[in-house]
Amino acid sequence: MTTLPHQHGHANDPTLETAQIYARAGARVMPLRPKSKMPLITGWPEKATTDLNDLQQWFGNGAANNIGLAMGTWAHTKTDGTYLVCVDIDTADGKNGLENWQQLVADNGGDIGQPFIAETATGGLHLLYVCPIPLTNETGALPEHIDIRGQGGYIMAEPSTHPDNGRKPKWKNANWPGAKPGPMPQWLFGVIQTKPEPIQRTATTEPRLRAVGDAPRPGDIYNANNTWETVLTKHGWTFNGEKTDGHGRKSVWVRPGKSATRETQSAVLAHDEGEHGVLTIFSANAPHELRRPDHTTTTGGHYKITNPFDFFACMHHDGDHKQAAQVYGAQLRAEQQRETDALMLANKKPQLSVVAADKKTDATTPETDAPEPGHTWVMREMSELIGVPYEPRMPDLLIMENGRGLLYSNAHNLISGPSGVMKTWLQAYNIVQQIRLGKHCVVIDYEMQMHDWFNRLRSLGATDAELKLVHYCAPDEALQMTLAYGAQGTTKALEKMQAEIVRISDMQGGLALVVIDGVTNAMTQNNLKLLDNQDTARFWQLLPNAIVRLTGAGVVLNDHQAKGTSDNPTPLGAQHKLANTSGAGHMLKPVSYLARWPILNDGIVIFNCNKDRYGQIGQNKSVAQAVFIPLENEQIDARIETYTGEHEVRQSNTETATLETIKQINDTGQVCSVRAVHKIQRGNRDKLMDTIKKLEGKKLVRNNGTDKNPDWFAIDTTPDPELF
Repeated sequence: MTTLPHQHGHANDPTLETAQIYARAGARVMPLRPKSKMPLITGWPEKATTDLNDLQQWFGNGAANNIGLAMGTWAHTKTDGTYLVCVDIDTADGKNGLENWQQLVADNGGDIGQPFIAETATGGLHLLYVCPIPLTNETGALPEHIDIRGQGGYIMAEPSTHPDNGRKPKWKNANWPGAKPGPMPQWLFGVIQTKPEPIQRTATTEPRLRAVGDAPRPGDIYNANNTWETVLTKHGWTFNGEKTDGHGRKSVWVRPGKSATRETQSAVLAHDEGEHGVLTIFSANAPHELRRPDHTTTTGGHYKITNPFDFFACMHHDGDHKQAAQVYGAQLRAEQQRETDALMLANKKPQLSVVAADKKTDATTPETDAPEPGHTWVMREMSELIGVPYEPRMPDLLIMENGRGLLYSNAHNLISGPSGVMKTWLQAYNIVQQIRLGKHCVVIDYEMQMHDWFNRLRSLGATDAELKLVHYCAPDEALQMTLAYGAQGTTKALEKMQAEIVRISDMQGGLALVVIDGVTNAMTQNNLKLLDNQDTARFWQLLPNAIVRLTGAGVVLNDHQAKGTSDNPTPLGAQHKLANTSGAGHMLKPVSYLARWPILNDGIVIFNCNKDRYGQIGQNKSVAQAVFIPLENEQIDARIETYTGEHEVRQSNTETATLETIKQINDTGQVCSVRAVHKIQRGNRDKLMDTIKKLEGKKLVRNNGTDKNPDWFAIDTTPDPELF
């Protein structure tokens, strides 16, 4: 066990050296105020660090700050499945947390593993474990007076000084910095993951949306429809009594995961402040979504939420009131839509507050969702950002062996390539990486079948428990429709899709990845033209953009790409697809095709990055190579490496490239003229016509049109090289 420097007084800056010991072990350190449990910095869940330079600023030169250890991510390694969690056993003021803990351990076999154990300044215990997934602060089925400090939580660590009694926490069993805490026992993990019985609540009556000229804003409707008591109870807060002072009536509330006792208070609701009452949060362990810098009180350390809709926006939409209004407005519109269906069927003008579609615009958003007109033209001073911390977006999906990602979360990404280039295998591997971290993933499949995805995930080693984290649908319903008088409206299918995505994102572990397999079929299903840039933009707004806004997950679209002769071909149909991509876009080039039977053959594909919104991957160059190696036991060994130039990309000859382009245009259902082929493949048009004639002579294509207006159709029967 490491002896911390302050214990024998042999260091000039003992607190700094202790903080450095924690950081070298892998724990993310943060400064607390002197003789306080309150954070010294805002945004500490992101700023807590192992960076020694930051520690020097916080604890060097004799600073008297206390030390906090942030739970959750261990040493900023987001991909190695290591997350820190603390079991907090409370014995202060006669609480029986220790007795409850001892009984719980005895009931489950007596094994607590090998945690780092500290005696708290109030006589309780902190047990530090590591977990394969980030836990929240929810206690599950733990007995009272035993709390969890997970993602969004922290503990005060030795040699800090408690603000009330002047005592210091002390490590009893901890190997700093020689090792990390032991893994949490499976039985304890199961107890924490057990959901408590749901709270029964009385349903409220939802008001209807009125016509355009008299439309209320969704936020106003939400506040009229939801009391503070309803909202807080729904999110796991516990009412703990009322009090009245010179400023009016107030009620006391206890945060989720904290047992309510006579003295406990995490927040106070001032009923007489503002129009709806104001909630002031004191607890540093309240849900991190509510502890936003823009809600900090002028004195610091506390957070004010001004109305129930503000609370809803913070908890579910990262404080984005516009997005929260759009989602809640969509829920309200769903009921109004049902009431107007009969009128639409009778060809009567629906009383929906929907803006009529204009051929030159895409104005399909209901006015009831919109904030005050002109809000996007409010000019803000750039100086607002002075001193505001910012961390550049880093790619954290489809991880290479060096720990770097090729795709971005909270963005939509595009992977394009010719048929059989293992796009779905790559996405299956992407999913396996995330479910091994305890994250949920969604497959929206327009091309294959559920069993195909199941078999790929199984081949890559997904377990029964991990497969429960993968959610699948193969939709055949359009997400939009044309209403009477040319107005564009959404369908019940869109409302269902949004509701399902939100439901999954609210599950334990969160939603990390959504795969949309088959852009061509998806656009066709929604009556959108593949070669039309405006229709491409409409599709991006309809599906991938909507998912990113609702959940913050990473969205990856699989798309076809012509095997053109250009060194940098674009996805099939429209360069606008790359322009719309908000994360990364990759073009795949096959080196060898994966074949599992009858001849085992490795699948090797090279990533050429042709779009990198945040500049962290490397645009317009080969950045990675994926290798899929079939094994004898029906398993696939997969890895993604940085590109070394080891593999030579096989260049398709002109006839093969042209045939592939014709096939892909055929898939869109559009006329395959020479002009359409040339638009994708480029090159010399006369030579292109000669190539098509050669293909016709080999009976690989036929002309379903006329000599003057040809419509070429591929009749190639070569099997897909990606054998399963």
